[in-house]
Amino acid sequence: MWQGVDRQSVVCLLVLAAGLLCQAQAYDIYVTSPNGQGQRGGKFELQSGTHNDNSWWLQAGGAQELFTDNSGYWRIGAKFSGTGGLLSTSAHGGASPEDMPSWFRWSSSDSSWVPDSGVRVTTSQPWVASQAIFITSPSGPASSVGEYRLQSSLANGYPWWQQVAGSLELFSDSGSARWMAGTRSSNTGWH
Repeated sequence: MWQGVDRQSVVCLLVLAAGLLCQAQAYDIYVTSPNGQGQRGGKFELQSGTHNDNSWWLQAGGAQELFTDNSGYWRIGAKFSGTGGLLSTSAHGGASPEDMPSWFRWSSSDSSWVPDSGVRVTTSQPWVASQAIFITSPSGPASSVGEYRLQSSLANGYPWWQQVAGSLELFSDSGSARWMAGTRSSNTGWH
């Protein structure tokens, strides 16, 4: 792969060289990080223009970005922040984010990058969310039971559901792979 040219452009160049019409198709990237930095996950949509001469993606419904940092690594976080997020374990040399074999995750407790085999960066949606979830809890709080409906946005990079006959939401928290029922105002990690 050539530096600064994304996969779709390469395909188009080859098709055009063969004398055929070509229309580049933007592609989405899906990120999951179940062991931490979960707010960096979700669907990322290809943006126009480049950052450091490479394509870049913006998290759907969020503020996270997938981009090439100044050292040539793929990074998921904010372009102009210092630390945190997810980072490819090697400079990409023109390879697409989904082609990177391994990733680091920022560990706040260690203040360092740690290898994380749980991080997934792919062009295939890693989940298929149910339109409705029904919760029963014979010995739990009665306020959490009932039907929850899938919402169109993401919470912490994952699908979430709104309680039909109440005010609770079912979502994955930002720091781990736990699923919780709560409200937006009580969860500062909501994205």
